[in-house]
Amino acid sequence: MGELHVDVDGLRSGAASSGALAAGLTAGADAGTPGATHASAATATRYSDRITGQADALTSGATGYQETDEGGGRAVTAVSV
Repeated sequence: MGELHVDVDGLRSGAASSGALAAGLTAGADAGTPGATHASAATATRYSDRITGQADALTSGATGYQETDEGGGRAVTAVSV
């Protein structure tokens, strides 16, 4: 019988990419980029916070899927033995 595994690498990869994007948004604002206004810096910070929250949700979701997959696999193995 074949095995079914949840592949959470895509979720984790998306979370890592999102985290890097969020850091990049605020890097210019925090460094006082010439020409950046206070409003644009505040907007960058809000976007960064939102992306960071979504990245955290992706990471949490990946962990939940993996734990459920592993726990379900153990349960099926225990029943089928």
